[in-house]
Amino acid sequence: MRSFVVSSLSAAVLLVQGCTPPRTTGDGGAEGEGEGEVSGDVCDLGTVSVRVPDVDGVSALGGAPDLSCIGNPAAVGSSVPLTVEGCVDIFGVGNLAERDTEVALFAADVDPKTGTPLATGIVAVTNQASGLACDGANADAPACRAFDCSSEGFYRLTGPVPSNTPVTIRISHPTASIVVDTYVWGLVFRDSDATDGVYNYEAPIIYSSTYDSIPTLSGRFVTGAADLGDGVGNGVIAGEVHDCNDVIVENAVVGMTGFERSTMSTVYFDGEEDPGPDPLRTATASDGLYAVLNVPGDVERQIVAGVRDTACAGEDCQCLSLGSRTVKTYADSVSIVVLEGDFPVIAP
Repeated sequence: MRSFVVSSLSAAVLLVQGCTPPRTTGDGGAEGEGEGEVSGDVCDLGTVSVRVPDVDGVSALGGAPDLSCIGNPAAVGSSVPLTVEGCVDIFGVGNLAERDTEVALFAADVDPKTGTPLATGIVAVTNQASGLACDGANADAPACRAFDCSSEGFYRLTGPVPSNTPVTIRISHPTASIVVDTYVWGLVFRDSDATDGVYNYEAPIIYSSTYDSIPTLSGRFVTGAADLGDGVGNGVIAGEVHDCNDVIVENAVVGMTGFERSTMSTVYFDGEEDPGPDPLRTATASDGLYAVLNVPGDVERQIVAGVRDTACAGEDCQCLSLGSRTVKTYADSVSIVVLEGDFPVIAP
């Protein structure tokens, strides 16, 4: 699985500063507040009902999205230990990585806020390379590897990471309040995508300057955002919708259990090179981007995505699932979730 396309949503967050589009529903519905009903069939995706627009889902490669893994997950080999490392990507405002940011990886059944990580790593930056032989004996040191990163920050997890198994990553900082706690859910590091046992994953860092701009998305303020780091408030869920080949899907609808129309909003983006929110969209554009705003924390939720079933029409039609993920939000944090079909399963 590729890492979440941070650059796309980063640009979107930057562009929405000062923009206040109308609110849209977050249960997959096609009604904007005050906008009236938009055509489309209501259908169920597990425990979530969504309204799917009367347009076909489209893969970014053209044609229908690949749904072959839905209900028929891909079989992968036994889990093997990997080394996970990579550059830091700045999510939104900011150019340089913050030294000593922690990247921690957790098993999928462990709460990443309070549980014990399987592996951790500390972000090193280029100004820590003084005295190191980066052209020689210390070339693989994180501070030296940081010179190859646009953010000038690099990390390496200490401890083996299981391949072919869902995990969660938390990015946080022990003292710097400008780093917003970020959780990346539903990651699977396939050993087939590793090189000599090393998997490269670009970990996102979100700064408070970016988080401060998020409330302008869909005109929905995030409760508690004015006092980041005090542990009181709501959060944001954001991500992309992909098919079973990890390709972005257009015209997909995202829904969530426990969505409250009066206090939360879902927004989709416009698919432009520098994406921004499209107040008229009720499904993903060619960038596959979505965001759910003002989500209360400490509650486990299911995020689902679906597209119109082109094989039928009328009231009895059901949409086709693009997969689901379980996610938890926390106060003053961002949870990143890429929906891309069913998790692979380890073959017996």
